[in-house]
Amino acid sequence: MESTELMKRMTDTHSRCQSYEDVGTIAEVEIEGRETNTSRVRFRVQFVRSRAFRLELHSERQHGIGPYSLVYYWDGARWSVFNSINSHYGSNPVITNADDSEVVGGGVALSYDLVPFTPRLLCLSEDFCGFRGADEGKFSINGIPQTKSAKVAIERLRLRQVYRLTLLRDVAMYHDVEDYWIDPHTYTIIKRRSQYAKDRGNHTDFTTRESTHRPKLGTLTDGSLIVFSPPHSQATKSLDRMPAGHVSCEFGRTGPPASLSFLVGLYATFAD
Repeated sequence: MESTELMKRMTDTHSRCQSYEDVGTIAEVEIEGRETNTSRVRFRVQFVRSRAFRLELHSERQHGIGPYSLVYYWDGARWSVFNSINSHYGSNPVITNADDSEVVGGGVALSYDLVPFTPRLLCLSEDFCGFRGADEGKFSINGIPQTKSAKVAIERLRLRQVYRLTLLRDVAMYHDVEDYWIDPHTYTIIKRRSQYAKDRGNHTDFTTRESTHRPKLGTLTDGSLIVFSPPHSQATKSLDRMPAGHVSCEFGRTGPPASLSFLVGLYATFAD
């Protein structure tokens, strides 16, 4: 099967399904110069078309600000976001009526490529629709255009035959390879592996990420309970002890930490 046909079947499957569930894990290794950092992540996705989307993620890591949790919830019209990192910067972890740029920016920086990738794959709305491998968008850095290619192979995974879709993208100092292992019957993704390389001249930084998935189609109904329900973490407990007026003043739209601003600005477009 050609890569274009496989991507079309993937896109059709996810954009037309009435419901979708997924649970899985992510392992990430970042190598920047002489420093190596690792993350272990658990996540769950629930989706009923035109009604609700919810993604919950828990990242266990010892570098940076340490462990954190995220929830992205869409009620068919509006986004709500829980980001435990915000409490470290004196902001409320709950953001209601979040706009698309907040969802994309925060997701790119913190969700290990689950957001906006998953909402777009599921064609959540007009603004979130499409698989990145099939896009025809143009992008360049300092006038250097990106080059993209795709190929398909047949492999065995978990004792069964699957498709392996490989996407390659190069632009300026960035060199990305993304692999997707795809169920040949449902065209859902059951494993992903990505390597992002940045050539810094005297050395190359690498981020390697591998995720496992257990997708299910058509298992949820309009009666399935999918609500925002952010985790009741220490961050939210500290807010519970604050006077109600103080909490209401803290509600606002806060982005990721300033140290992530470059990553968001660049990859919000590049990762599309």
